[in-house]
Amino acid sequence: MDRPRDEKARYPGAAGPGYLLSNICSIFKNMNQDAAERLAARYARRAEPISLTPEELDFEHNPVTTSVPGVPVWAWIRFPGAAERVKGEACSWSSRAVQVLWEDAGLRRATWVWASAVTRRTNNSRKETLGDRTAREAG
Repeated sequence: MDRPRDEKARYPGAAGPGYLLSNICSIFKNMNQDAAERLAARYARRAEPISLTPEELDFEHNPVTTSVPGVPVWAWIRFPGAAERVKGEACSWSSRAVQVLWEDAGLRRATWVWASAVTRRTNNSRKETLGDRTAREAG
């Protein structure tokens, strides 16, 4: 099947790839034009977060611990073509992975990431991964 080469055919009712950017920019009328373009590019670049797969999580061999309330953490969340360090809570974890609850533009998300991508949020400068802490508590 041939893909349309004409931008108007690919985006019916739109003027082309700039259509999305101009729509987003019009939302931020009170914002500086450059800042609005940077924000639009950031969100266009990173679609949905990428969570670990069931095969990577392997719950059969890596039992999960759950904590209510969650443990305050910093976590690296992966997106297609980008990664972002977010403020969140670790609510469940295994020896290899952590489920992080975090907010994205007012939307609450839950994403499984590798334990090494998570650092506990503390007031001191010492950095400790959640995997290090759970290994120390188990030992």
